[in-house]
Amino acid sequence: MLNGVFGSGNDLHVAAWQAVKVVDRSEETEDDRSIIQRERERFANELTLVYASGELRSFNSGPAGDTVVNSTGPLHRLAGARGGPVLRTQSFL
Repeated sequence: MLNGVFGSGNDLHVAAWQAVKVVDRSEETEDDRSIIQRERERFANELTLVYASGELRSFNSGPAGDTVVNSTGPLHRLAGARGGPVLRTQSFL
Protein backbone atom coordinates (compact mmCIF):
# COMPACT_ATOMS: atom_id res chain seq x y z
CA MET A 1 0.00 0.00 0.00
CA LEU A 2 1.37 3.35 -1.00
CA ASN A 3 0.89 6.58 0.91
CA GLY A 4 1.92 9.81 -0.73
CA VAL A 5 1.21 12.48 -3.30
CA PHE A 6 0.23 11.29 -6.78
CA GLY A 7 -1.04 12.70 -10.08
CA SER A 8 -0.83 16.17 -11.55
CA GLY A 9 -3.19 19.00 -12.47
CA ASN A 10 -6.81 18.20 -11.62
CA ASP A 11 -5.80 14.66 -10.61
CA LEU A 12 -3.25 15.77 -7.97
CA HIS A 13 -4.12 14.01 -4.71
CA VAL A 14 -2.78 12.68 -1.43
CA ALA A 15 -3.45 8.98 -0.78
CA ALA A 16 -3.52 7.40 2.68
CA TRP A 17 -4.12 3.67 3.23
CA GLN A 18 -4.91 2.09 6.58
CA ALA A 19 -6.05 -1.26 7.90
CA VAL A 20 -9.33 -1.18 9.83
CA LYS A 21 -10.99 -3.86 11.93
CA VAL A 22 -14.52 -4.67 10.76
CA VAL A 23 -17.16 -6.72 12.59
CA ASP A 24 -19.85 -8.36 10.44
CA ARG A 25 -23.00 -9.28 12.40
CA SER A 26 -25.78 -11.62 11.34
CA GLU A 27 -28.86 -13.07 13.00
CA GLU A 28 -30.71 -16.29 12.18
CA THR A 29 -33.97 -17.67 13.53
CA GLU A 30 -34.08 -21.45 13.89
CA ASP A 31 -37.16 -23.68 13.45
CA ASP A 32 -37.63 -23.78 17.24
CA ARG A 33 -37.70 -19.93 17.21
CA SER A 34 -34.34 -19.63 18.91
CA ILE A 35 -32.21 -16.77 17.63
CA ILE A 36 -28.56 -17.29 16.73
CA GLN A 37 -26.42 -14.16 16.59
CA ARG A 38 -23.03 -14.39 14.91
CA GLU A 39 -20.12 -11.96 14.76
CA ARG A 40 -17.22 -12.26 12.36
CA GLU A 41 -14.16 -10.06 12.78
CA ARG A 42 -11.92 -9.26 9.84
CA PHE A 43 -9.46 -6.65 8.71
CA ALA A 44 -10.10 -4.53 5.64
CA ASN A 45 -8.16 -1.84 3.83
CA GLU A 46 -9.40 1.72 3.66
CA LEU A 47 -8.13 4.30 1.18
CA THR A 48 -8.66 8.03 1.63
CA LEU A 49 -7.92 10.43 -1.21
CA VAL A 50 -7.76 14.21 -0.82
CA TYR A 51 -7.63 16.03 -4.15
CA ALA A 52 -6.05 19.45 -4.75
CA SER A 53 -9.58 20.76 -5.44
CA GLY A 54 -10.53 19.88 -1.86
CA GLU A 55 -12.64 16.86 -2.78
CA LEU A 56 -12.41 14.00 -0.29
CA ARG A 57 -13.05 10.36 -1.23
CA SER A 58 -12.91 7.31 0.99
CA PHE A 59 -12.96 3.72 -0.26
CA ASN A 60 -13.58 0.84 2.14
CA SER A 61 -15.08 -2.64 2.30
CA GLY A 62 -18.77 -2.97 3.00
CA PRO A 63 -20.46 -5.81 4.90
CA ALA A 64 -20.44 -8.16 1.90
CA GLY A 65 -16.88 -7.28 0.92
CA ASP A 66 -18.15 -4.78 -1.65
CA THR A 67 -16.27 -1.53 -2.16
CA VAL A 68 -18.07 1.43 -0.63
CA VAL A 69 -17.21 4.91 -1.91
CA ASN A 70 -17.91 7.94 0.25
CA SER A 71 -17.39 11.28 -1.45
CA THR A 72 -17.75 14.84 -0.21
CA GLY A 73 -17.31 18.27 -1.68
CA PRO A 74 -14.41 20.58 -1.02
CA LEU A 75 -12.86 20.42 2.44
CA HIS A 76 -13.52 24.11 3.16
CA ARG A 77 -17.23 23.22 3.25
CA LEU A 78 -16.56 20.46 5.79
CA ALA A 79 -14.57 22.56 8.25
CA GLY A 80 -17.19 25.29 8.50
CA ALA A 81 -17.95 27.47 11.47
CA ARG A 82 -20.41 24.93 12.90
CA GLY A 83 -17.72 22.65 14.30
CA GLY A 84 -16.73 20.62 11.25
CA PRO A 85 -14.55 17.53 11.56
CA VAL A 86 -10.96 17.72 12.72
CA LEU A 87 -8.59 17.00 9.85
CA ARG A 88 -5.48 14.98 10.75
CA THR A 89 -2.28 15.31 8.78
CA GLN A 90 0.40 12.69 8.38
CA SER A 91 3.92 12.99 7.06
CA PHE A 92 4.59 10.65 4.15
CA LEU A 93 8.33 11.28 3.92
